[in-house]
Amino acid sequence: MKTPRVKLGLVLALCLGCLMAMLGCQSTQGTTVDQEFIENLGRAEQGNAEAEFQAGKAYALGRGAAQDWVAAANWYRKAAEQGHAPAQTELGICYHRGQGVDYDAAESVKWLRKAAEQDNAEAEAMLGFAWFQGRGVDGNLDEAEKWFRKSAEQGNAHGKGLLLTLECLGAVLEGKDVTDAVKGLRHAAEHGNAVAQASLGLMYFEGQGLAKDYPEALNWFRRAAKQDNAVAQAFIGLAYFYGDGVKQNDRQAVRWSRWGADQGNELAQQLLGLCYKSGRGVHPDPAEAARWFRKAAAQGNEEAQLSLGLAYRLGQGVPRNEVEAYRWLDFAAVKGNPEAISARAELAGAMTPAQLAQAGVSPRLHLTQFERRIIDAHRQIYSVSCIPSAVEMVLKLIGRVPGTYYDQQNEWKNKMDGSFHNFDGKTIAGVTFYSSFWDPHGRDFPL
Repeated sequence: MKTPRVKLGLVLALCLGCLMAMLGCQSTQGTTVDQEFIENLGRAEQGNAEAEFQAGKAYALGRGAAQDWVAAANWYRKAAEQGHAPAQTELGICYHRGQGVDYDAAESVKWLRKAAEQDNAEAEAMLGFAWFQGRGVDGNLDEAEKWFRKSAEQGNAHGKGLLLTLECLGAVLEGKDVTDAVKGLRHAAEHGNAVAQASLGLMYFEGQGLAKDYPEALNWFRRAAKQDNAVAQAFIGLAYFYGDGVKQNDRQAVRWSRWGADQGNELAQQLLGLCYKSGRGVHPDPAEAARWFRKAAAQGNEEAQLSLGLAYRLGQGVPRNEVEAYRWLDFAAVKGNPEAISARAELAGAMTPAQLAQAGVSPRLHLTQFERRIIDAHRQIYSVSCIPSAVEMVLKLIGRVPGTYYDQQNEWKNKMDGSFHNFDGKTIAGVTFYSSFWDPHGRDFPL
């Protein structure tokens, strides 16, 4: 496989997404004395929520005890179940990063929401991100802005940085003058806001809203990286990997990407996996490559999903498994990755019907022909549910759902004020729909 350039898409959208990885990393300050840890552990074992939280922090940071993320998550959970907001926040972070627990966006949001409802500023910032990217909840920029603002109004640096970043993102995407938005971002960055520093670095790095300037980008990334900012660490690693603004250096690429990857940054994890796969800066290790690809793929990283799918297809670092290969290739393919689409089609042709059924998807990749059987069996349940009915039929024709699937219409029922906008950007069964019509139902609804 050709070594892929990491795909950034709309770089500021990635910026907001990547920033999630840094949230919370500075809010945990573990114990520094073994005796203190022992005393906290004793109180924790008696059910003291604050002591349980402190025990979790000690295990997370390896202070007073060997670092153990499973133990950290367990102690956070005990305190979180007693309503301890900081513990709920840290448990949400664990689920987002897959540290001590399996990655689970919905579970992350569940605990973040509990903490945010107690006015925990850090949780509010992170919950805003979840709404922004649609992880664990449906995407909603208004909700994202609301939670960022709540956090910022409490003086939280992450919330303020994210709110300023969102304002820059809005200006860039709407083609507006970004001068005022960038001015606010720069002011925060110059006063030490790590999120703003990383965001400003990203704008310079990709030339989005500002002229591309690698040295200036790296200047801001290094400032943020000094504050243990995972986004900045990831992009410094990326710069060294490709030689953008610095002399290409594989060992430095590994060094920086590892720091970001250990904090759960998906871009850094994918890059570190690539280093292990290709033996750049480290000895080749297919198993270690697959381990990092899996971490990034679980967070939805398209390149990592492709890489993990190919690893399963070829048995590189993981046991050869066509079903798992198809699943991961499919995740990347539905995002439009051309290499994944090609690999998925090739793999489907070599799989048995039983394997395809086990994968839970159809080998049919596109609507290349209409199938009368599927169309005739499908029906519109409610008089005005034509839009969700059409969505259901698309899912059926490409084999993503069974013929008995009518969840969208049942949820819609007789919604009189709905439009295609209800499905804009919504992902259902791995397929993302985009709206072309924005008018509500009614006599004047244009066709």
